[in-house]
Amino acid sequence: MPVAIGMLVTGCSGSDVQLPPFSMQLTLDTSAAGGCASSSCADFGMICGGTLHMRVIDAETGFEYFSICKRVNGTPLTLCDLDVGAIVAFELPPTMVRIEVAIWRPENLGAVGTNPGTCPSEDIFDLQGRPLITFDPQPAFGGAVFFDIRSDDEEVVIPLACTDPEQLSAPDCTPSNVSVAATVSDLDTLLDITNDQATNLAVGIGEPRGVSDGMGGNVIVIDGADTFDLPLTSPGGVPTFAAILETQFGSIVCSVVRDLTPQSVTSVICQLVDPGINLLTLRGSLIPKQVLDEILAAAAIDTFPEAGLVVGRVVDETGFTPVASVRVEATDILPGDAQIEYLSDDRQILIGSDTSSNGYFIARGVPFGTSWTATHTLDGREQNGPFVAGLIKNKVTVLIIKLDSEVIGQ
Repeated sequence: MPVAIGMLVTGCSGSDVQLPPFSMQLTLDTSAAGGCASSSCADFGMICGGTLHMRVIDAETGFEYFSICKRVNGTPLTLCDLDVGAIVAFELPPTMVRIEVAIWRPENLGAVGTNPGTCPSEDIFDLQGRPLITFDPQPAFGGAVFFDIRSDDEEVVIPLACTDPEQLSAPDCTPSNVSVAATVSDLDTLLDITNDQATNLAVGIGEPRGVSDGMGGNVIVIDGADTFDLPLTSPGGVPTFAAILETQFGSIVCSVVRDLTPQSVTSVICQLVDPGINLLTLRGSLIPKQVLDEILAAAAIDTFPEAGLVVGRVVDETGFTPVASVRVEATDILPGDAQIEYLSDDRQILIGSDTSSNGYFIARGVPFGTSWTATHTLDGREQNGPFVAGLIKNKVTVLIIKLDSEVIGQ
């Protein structure tokens, strides 16, 4: 379970000295106080996923130089599969630091969806570097060590005590069969795709997860390893992609539609589901390459952004008719951080402050999990239901907002 960390050390002269990355090796504490029944990570299940908290603090002053609280999905089956590492660079003075690592079952920290939960800010370790028995909630594993960054050591070994390992492999996390069926609509026509279109698509279901961006923050990804393929099962009627999967999903799942046309961008639509559900019906969206190219050109975007892009349409209650004069807002981020822009009737330029007759809009700088609202500026109609959308790395997140048929309360 290695983690590589690159540290930028500011020397006494004020000049910056780049130290080579050293490895941080996580091991299991099999001593009587450590409580681990085995030294092998393969003996500890992790089907429930986990929330990893790692921080580096000044050993003398307690100043926190680095902290990360990240969700690890439930795909790993054992602790050996725990992938916590990315290269992290930050400034440190030449001093003694304390490196702390702990992992909890996400629900024990109040995690929802891709939110990792709130990691504790207080010190949870005793003088021996093991989790305090009085701390609640107890982590599944935890350990802390002191490290002198002025030393020539190239590896830091952190023994993890096994305080409550069973929480990561509880029976209620055991995978069960889930029947998944997905249909796909063409974002431009708002109709079901044709059978010809269906044969040129790869469709799947995946869960978004946060990974380190290498700068102390997180980005949301849906990689191939996070996605289950759904074969095309009904080429004769409405094209349907379906499979029975032996797994368990969290509270957010996404349809993943990959157009096999060269240089196309994968699109996703995410939705809230009840954890433990065994029957899932998804709606995917195909953005024809020509349409996406026009949208990017209108927004003066030369290359599809690595951070991702939200492309949306506002439609009426039927889902088939675009609606003009609607203002879309991302409500729970700082004013000015969200960049929501609207497409002209012909999708050639960006316009004004609400939708044109085609209902198209794009959003940049909107983190995944943001709350969305939409209001008709003339008759006051609002969005129907909650929507799950935001930036996903290298993906188009499709957001189709349906309006209520009438103004609520009238």
